[in-house]
Amino acid sequence: MSELTQDSDWVEVDDEGTEPDSDQANTSAAPEELTSTEKNVVRDLASHNIDLREVGANHLNFSSHPNWDEGPNAGTLLPREHASDLLNQLEHGAFLCKRWAGITIPNSGYIEVLIRPNGYIAANSFLMRSFMHSVPEDVDAVCRHAGGAESFLSLQDLFPAKEQAPRLHLTDDAACVEISGPSPACHVLSNSGYRTRARFFLSLKIDFGHSMKQEDLESAAEPILNSLVYELEVRNGVKTRLVRWPPKYDRRRMVRRERSSRIVRFP
Repeated sequence: MSELTQDSDWVEVDDEGTEPDSDQANTSAAPEELTSTEKNVVRDLASHNIDLREVGANHLNFSSHPNWDEGPNAGTLLPREHASDLLNQLEHGAFLCKRWAGITIPNSGYIEVLIRPNGYIAANSFLMRSFMHSVPEDVDAVCRHAGGAESFLSLQDLFPAKEQAPRLHLTDDAACVEISGPSPACHVLSNSGYRTRARFFLSLKIDFGHSMKQEDLESAAEPILNSLVYELEVRNGVKTRLVRWPPKYDRRRMVRRERSSRIVRFP
């Protein structure tokens, strides 16, 4: 089965997933007023071809990146409390990964890639619980992310069963690696969803701690990403895989539709 077929498929066996019981599902409510921070977020996301679709009391509803080309029903929901974190990531120079569905922040030597269960029919709940019950080999390792001072940004409550995403943090002299919920920028720029359900609930983050060119950053991250995915399956029995963008030649609808700008300029 092709990478595209697996990444584009919505069939999963998370029978405990439910629709959030907040204003996320209410599309007829009167629009809320955007804060100054949120307006800046909307402006910056426009340069990534992502539009604000709806504003709720607690969530912002954004269109999915055109790379997914999944039509008007696909999108991502971001809790409004994370708007400032999203803006901070965007202002630090967040870009889409070229090799995977994820983001890079070259100025910080940071890369983040979405991960999913490896299989046509696989339960996200199993994947989440597998990592919940895992611990790092060096539990006493100390790094600058320890203690919460510079911890990785993570949306911990995207999973519809209302379970908190795990935080599995690994470190050595070369880099810090973490499996946790996607950061706000990774979620909005590279995730997708249907109605109120996010498609991918976890990401793999690598921080090299120094500025790098994007091409060098992705090249340095690739062996770490591949090795960790292999180790997880062989040693830990957790089958995951990196999420990749669909091939360009399969983005058929994107070629045909015109996208109007939501940013109004002074004439």
